[in-house]
Amino acid sequence: MTTSHLWGELPEVKDIRTPSMLLNVQASALQEMTSGALTCTLNRVDRSDGQIESHLRLIAPSLGNYSVVLVVILHQVLSYPCGIFSPFLGGGLVTCQNEAGLETSLRDILQHEKTRQLITNLLNQIKAENSIAA
Repeated sequence: MTTSHLWGELPEVKDIRTPSMLLNVQASALQEMTSGALTCTLNRVDRSDGQIESHLRLIAPSLGNYSVVLVVILHQVLSYPCGIFSPFLGGGLVTCQNEAGLETSLRDILQHEKTRQLITNLLNQIKAENSIAA
């Protein structure tokens, strides 16, 4: 006696970008824009409360791997809604109901004046270090 599967029809897979995918795109973009002078790593933590925590860490490899966590995103196994905050900027957790909301909040963090100042200062230090070494 054979038993057929009892799953029914599986739902259609939708084309959404997960929070980790959005962070990965931004990490690659920064590395390309700075010709590798600045990079980013993505770290994922599976928390005991069932949430997934994704960290975007900015790194300056030529400055002794100086790094700072710019963005943290929290979500359940379902990507949305999710929460986002910046340990670097301070402030509270912002809830995003969908990909568009997350993209807006992420843009606000990455284009924040303090973030831009950090990137400018790091690039200036890298340029100065390269001038000294030459």
